[in-house]
Amino acid sequence: MTSLLARFAREPDGVSALEFAMIAPILIVVFMASIELPRFISTHQNLARANRAMADIIARGTLPSVDEVYEAGKAVAAPFDTTGASIVLTAVGVYAQGNAFVARVCSSVQHNGTARSLNSTISPIPPAEERDRARYVMSELTARYVPIFNIFPILNSYTFMKQVYWPVRRGTKYNGFDEIILPGGQPCPIT
Repeated sequence: MTSLLARFAREPDGVSALEFAMIAPILIVVFMASIELPRFISTHQNLARANRAMADIIARGTLPSVDEVYEAGKAVAAPFDTTGASIVLTAVGVYAQGNAFVARVCSSVQHNGTARSLNSTISPIPPAEERDRARYVMSELTARYVPIFNIFPILNSYTFMKQVYWPVRRGTKYNGFDEIILPGGQPCPIT
């Protein structure tokens, strides 16, 4: 028995298999990371683009329906599936209160989420919109990331939350100001 163990210790044939067995788990994790991390970054970028696209579309004018806006966001976010994503589109008016400004919701619509309450306040106000009677739109997108591999704990529970402010580009004139009125909403009050 001792001679068998001595012969086994001198034999170089199993060294490669042992080395591979030691390094294989590391290679597998690196391989998984090389797929998951670029996918995560790409999804993040696509959702940010989709959110900006939706804000830009609603800022171009009052629409009778926002279904096309949601479809445009879905197309931009592809290949990420936005079926379960929460999207809230909001038209906002800014009002002077003493030496400060307050932003209030004029109209809001949602898809898989909760629309903002009319006349509720929003902060912070984008610096470019800090003036009395300014009007802007806001798009909020929230989506849960579903990883391919469940080996990265931080990605298993990651939720994308993006909020984009966009100036009104071409709205309907109300009280002398261009503004966006989302379906079911009203123009922003004067004060």
